[in-house]
Amino acid sequence: MVESIFKDCTNPENHGKSLLVKKYLGDVAFNNITRLAFGKRFMNSEGIIDEQGQEFKAIVSNGLRLGASLTISEHIPWLQWMFPLEEEAVEKHNARRDGLTRVIMEEHTNARKKSGDAKKHFVDALLTLQEKYDLSEVTIIGLLWDMITAGTDTTAISVEWAMAELIKNPRVQQKAQDELDRVVGLERVMTEADIPNLPYLQAIVKESLRLHPPTPLMLPHRAKTSVKIGGYDIPEGSIVHVNVWAVARDPALWKNPLEFRPERFFEEDVDMRGHDFRLLPFGAGRRVCPGAQLGINLVTSMIGHLLHHFHWTAPDGVEPEEIDMSERPGVVTYMMTPLQAEATPRLPPHLHKRMASDITGFDLCSHCCLHSVPEAEVQATTWSTTVADVLQNGSAYGPIVSVWLGSALNVVVCNAELAKQVLKENDQQLADRHRTRLTARFSRDGKDLIWADYGPHYVKLRKVSTLELFSAKRLDELRPIREDEVTFMVESIFKDCTNPENHGKSLSVKKYLGDVAFNNITRLAFGKRFMNSEGIIDEQGQELKAIVNDGSRLGTSPTMAEHIPWLQWMFPLEEEAFAKLDARRDRLVRSIMEEHNNARKKSGGAKNHFVDALLTLQEKYDLSEVTFISLLWDMISAGMDTTAISVEWAMAELIKNPRVQQKARDELDRVVGLERVMTEADFPNLPYLQAIVKESLRLHPPTPLMLPHRAKTSVKIGGYDIPEGSIVHVNVWAVARDPALWKNPLEFRPERCFAEWAQAYGPIVSVWFGSALNVVVCNAELAKQVLKENDQQLADRHRTRLTARFSRDGKDLIWADYGPHYVKLRKVSTLELFSAKRLDELRPIREDEVTFMVESIFKDCTNPENHGKSLSVKKYLADVAFNNITRLAFGKRFMNSEGIIDEQGQELKAIVNDGSRLAASPTMAEHIPWLQWMFPQEEEVLAKLDARRDRLVRSIMEEHNNARKKSGGAKNHFVDALLTLQEKYDLSEVSFISLLWDMIFAGMDTTAILVEWAMAELIKNPRVQQKARDELDRVVGLERVMTEADFPNLPYLQAIVKESLRLHPPTPLMLPHRAKTTVKIGGYDIPEGSIVHVNVWAVARDPALWTNPLEFRPERFFEEDVDMRGHDFRLLPFGAGRRVCPGAQLGINLVTSIIGHLLHHFHWTTPDGVEPEEIDMSETPGLVTYMMTPLQAVATPRLPPHLHKRMASDM
Repeated sequence: MVESIFKDCTNPENHGKSLLVKKYLGDVAFNNITRLAFGKRFMNSEGIIDEQGQEFKAIVSNGLRLGASLTISEHIPWLQWMFPLEEEAVEKHNARRDGLTRVIMEEHTNARKKSGDAKKHFVDALLTLQEKYDLSEVTIIGLLWDMITAGTDTTAISVEWAMAELIKNPRVQQKAQDELDRVVGLERVMTEADIPNLPYLQAIVKESLRLHPPTPLMLPHRAKTSVKIGGYDIPEGSIVHVNVWAVARDPALWKNPLEFRPERFFEEDVDMRGHDFRLLPFGAGRRVCPGAQLGINLVTSMIGHLLHHFHWTAPDGVEPEEIDMSERPGVVTYMMTPLQAEATPRLPPHLHKRMASDITGFDLCSHCCLHSVPEAEVQATTWSTTVADVLQNGSAYGPIVSVWLGSALNVVVCNAELAKQVLKENDQQLADRHRTRLTARFSRDGKDLIWADYGPHYVKLRKVSTLELFSAKRLDELRPIREDEVTFMVESIFKDCTNPENHGKSLSVKKYLGDVAFNNITRLAFGKRFMNSEGIIDEQGQELKAIVNDGSRLGTSPTMAEHIPWLQWMFPLEEEAFAKLDARRDRLVRSIMEEHNNARKKSGGAKNHFVDALLTLQEKYDLSEVTFISLLWDMISAGMDTTAISVEWAMAELIKNPRVQQKARDELDRVVGLERVMTEADFPNLPYLQAIVKESLRLHPPTPLMLPHRAKTSVKIGGYDIPEGSIVHVNVWAVARDPALWKNPLEFRPERCFAEWAQAYGPIVSVWFGSALNVVVCNAELAKQVLKENDQQLADRHRTRLTARFSRDGKDLIWADYGPHYVKLRKVSTLELFSAKRLDELRPIREDEVTFMVESIFKDCTNPENHGKSLSVKKYLADVAFNNITRLAFGKRFMNSEGIIDEQGQELKAIVNDGSRLAASPTMAEHIPWLQWMFPQEEEVLAKLDARRDRLVRSIMEEHNNARKKSGGAKNHFVDALLTLQEKYDLSEVSFISLLWDMIFAGMDTTAILVEWAMAELIKNPRVQQKARDELDRVVGLERVMTEADFPNLPYLQAIVKESLRLHPPTPLMLPHRAKTTVKIGGYDIPEGSIVHVNVWAVARDPALWTNPLEFRPERFFEEDVDMRGHDFRLLPFGAGRRVCPGAQLGINLVTSIIGHLLHHFHWTTPDGVEPEEIDMSETPGLVTYMMTPLQAVATPRLPPHLHKRMASDM
């Protein structure tokens, strides 16, 4: 097999082509089983099969075809007389099989007569044993054919699945190749004698057979008597199947069962020969496969050779994750798409030759016995040689693990509760450090900060670090260095990626990160830059790097003396290496200290670098030279590699998750813009960027095991006694991936820092933003306390500077504090503007705009130029929302029938967009009011926007006043209504303008956003879409269009609107309330002036309130009546209490109308090549939740063409 693959992959004619892996595996399985069974090779060295072999293959294929095409007579025996041809086919198949086998048996009998002895093939062995065991010819043929059937396809299938997983998981493939290279080397080929020394390869075989058992249902058992299973009576004669595929993927038995992770078999010993019922590829009990060891050896050997001889990758243009892992159902589970892969030779050419053997058999008895090294012994060997793996993966053995490393007891804790016991409850007893010989050397036996034992010395250095070196003032003074180095990195990357010589090449991210980390930490610590602008490091810098690298090398390659101190005398060279490294470090630091002392004498002052700071503080804190040097080296050690490692992991996650990368970029563009670069002053306004840093450090802490603590007294942790002197490690890697603490812990999802507040901190959370206390409530009971029980005390509004400007400090309705003014405007809105009578009179406008949208979609989707193209749904929804709200508010249509917006309309859109942009990018002055004087330009921008808005509204008001004077009457638009009511309700011009603008802001984006989410859910859930369409066809029919009068007869459509508002409320956090007095919520005192938010998004996804809350299922609203206008605190898209939205019914009507028309007029599907479940349902964070990726869809008209015309209204 190896030789064949080598020939094909090095053949120039095959350059750039992938190989069909299945072909080679099929050949090796065929040749192996036929030689074992029959003692002959039917295939010659050119791959040509002789006549007997072809007949053999035909019989096997024919048998599989017959077995897989059962007729009804198989299940209803008394109907067999109806299928005589099937009986005849089976008889012919049996005759061919027996005929071929008898010919081969005769050949062997004749050969034995000539030679006088027998060989060790199965056929010879059985002929020899025939008399001893009284085996009939029928039995011999049956036994031989059992081996053929069990060993031909199953071997090839198992190895093909394994290779697919290895190509899909290059980390695992590389780890296996590293093991092979270490054990076998590159100068010989692997043999089966190597298998006991290849535990990771054995684990790969186990993991592959777990995930992909070749026979997913164990061969059926039949009950010879009645039996009880799982508490149920199984009658005599029943056929019992064991679903080994399901057992091996049971999440109750296996952690992350769908993940291909061979390491799980080092964490726990799992037998696969029938003793452990979690893994049963060969069955168990009396019917366990007797040839299991043969199968295991062959599969292990094939996979081992494939990995040792070749490096395997997906074909060019195919990503590993794109490999099709779907299964073809049947008695055996073939890959649906045969594996194609590229093989690159790894060994010298002469090792790819076939090791031809004329051995024509093997010892049947020895191969049917389990004679390999016991797995428990392999496990023990692995434990002793991979201590680091045990420490890092200790969570597999329980939350607390103890390991003796030489004479030292090491205790590893792996969950948050035990970490708390180590780091808080028993902090004092465990505050000492365990030092290795290297760290003892480098720290002068704990004279630094990191490796010091807890005591007066540590307290002093901690004080120096906290109050002096890392004070907020010093960090701010050193900020230019950090920004200089980060922008130097940016410049370097820009030069390299725009260099024509690098066109099409990828960059090694690690190099740039290593440089910026090195330059930053050395400048902070030593006040000098060892690297010039060309990237060349001077002599001092090279020596520093060499010391760091040598120290890392010595630190990661400890000898036995590290763990058994009394053996140190055996390793004098190691002590010598430590001493030399120590001397080099001290010499370098002293030379830099001398440079700084000389510079300070000349200039008469000190700079802010750490070395200067320490020289200044040396006398004040009585710092010895040893402590001085050790402290500086702590900073170098802690800050160099860790920074580069953390950023490299973060960048890998961001490239792997383009959605997150884009979301971060959108936030940066919104806050920083494209005309300047980001500075550290922007950090407070970049919460998503901060969440990315948190999430990256959670998944990839640079030091997965916290630096070791040493118990100065005996202490109890997790109920266990930890003796004095024990070394205690906190496995922060395991804690941060604990599924009991984190939802989907292996997923890179920065949003968890917001969305999981309620889970992490409880249903009520308080956060200080600058000088303002913000309280967020996240469940229905607390929402009720805010919006009903304490409604009056919390009815005021918190206004930002922008909303204060736009509302003239609360002279509108939305942002007004609760009081006489608010009550008056609420009355105007409820009784006049949003009365049922006015909404009905304005209905023609809504139906005009919705049918205009339908006409636009119909034109575009039936245009021959757009054939096969998808539509951007957002565009049509934005147009209908814009036209509807502007006509309702201002009584005019700014967009003509061609979709072109006039000058007034463009100005209105620009004001809305500028307002949204300003609202989404607040400066520090928003949260720290006394800093507002630092941002005069922001005040100027707000004032200009304010003036533009007022100017536009006044011009429209004037047009309406003139029109009313001419006509002598008023229309029903809001502007006319307010002009009419101005005197009756004593409305100032300020309140007039602010009220109109409330409607624009509340009704424009929110409508389009909600309908886009609803359509995404309907396309993603075609069952729901079809059910809604069936209701529309039944109620409205196909001969007219839907109107709002149909709504009462369309309960499923109404349920869709409710379910969309539940899962995707346009404003996930209700507009903020402000406490006018101190109030108690959830048992907590909320001080006067606090800003209180209700997280309606979290409430509507609370699993305590909703069954399967993340599922889009409108039927839930038929099972239980849920109000959404503020009476039921589980569903609050329009708020509740005194501040409930007065225009809720208008919004519901418009959304229902748009969704109903879209479904009635068109059938909606995903673009070609996109599956419904692939629609990106991720959200952009902000005041409103847009879809991260605007919805693209294909619309197919359903109604007659004349029904897609606009129902124009001149209101």
